[in-house]
Amino acid sequence: MGRTLSPCQLVERSINKKFRQELWTPFMKAIRSYGLLAPDDHVAVCMSADAESTVMAKLFQELIRHSIFPFRASFITIPDSLPPDAEALLIRNCEYLEIPLTIVRDAPGHSLLDRLTASARKLGCGKAALGNTFEDVNEKTLLHLFDEGRIAALPPIARAASDPDMFFIRPLYQIHRQDVGHFARYNHLSVPEAPALPGSRAARCAELQKLIQTLKQDSPDLDTSLFNSIHDVCLDTMVGFTFQGKSYTFEEALPGRKD
Repeated sequence: MGRTLSPCQLVERSINKKFRQELWTPFMKAIRSYGLLAPDDHVAVCMSADAESTVMAKLFQELIRHSIFPFRASFITIPDSLPPDAEALLIRNCEYLEIPLTIVRDAPGHSLLDRLTASARKLGCGKAALGNTFEDVNEKTLLHLFDEGRIAALPPIARAASDPDMFFIRPLYQIHRQDVGHFARYNHLSVPEAPALPGSRAARCAELQKLIQTLKQDSPDLDTSLFNSIHDVCLDTMVGFTFQGKSYTFEEALPGRKD
């Protein structure tokens, strides 16, 4: 007879077997493709009660067990940034999944990212992991384009605004939101409903995702093409662009060109 697995071990087995292609493979691909981790990194895995951050935490735990180089992870949350009752739900999920959660209260900073930066730095971390998925990347691209009139993207790794030595990484960059949801349902995880308030950023992103799904009816690969477009930007066709905080015009980018 085979040994009896604990609920947490069953979840971990599902990552390595049933959801390997949907979760583990794109997780590792993002880490390798974008250079998100290096030996001896200490990463703050930023958690809320949503399925994305919960899946991210378990993926990091699996990577720590199987990584070819040593690194550490601390699992943190700022409870006053969570929806009502989400803190208790997050604690229950972490106990169920054997995730050692650090609850950070009174984190300083004006924005949530600033507070996460300060909290991660206090723990000695040089990187903080966020649970943005493939769909978040596409929604952000369209949000910049339609609402702000500029072509920009959500990068897989970025320097923190309030600390030049801290980096935010997004290891779920190539993982689809629906696969995260499928994993959560399969493993009976309790995640809070997060209705988007009318006029909120979340509501706008939901509208853009609905637009993408409508367009996919005639162009099934449209979302993949949109995602790939931010990996292959032709700067020599742009009228203007910004690089490392400095703006350039078309003429400056092509000195000596003939009219």
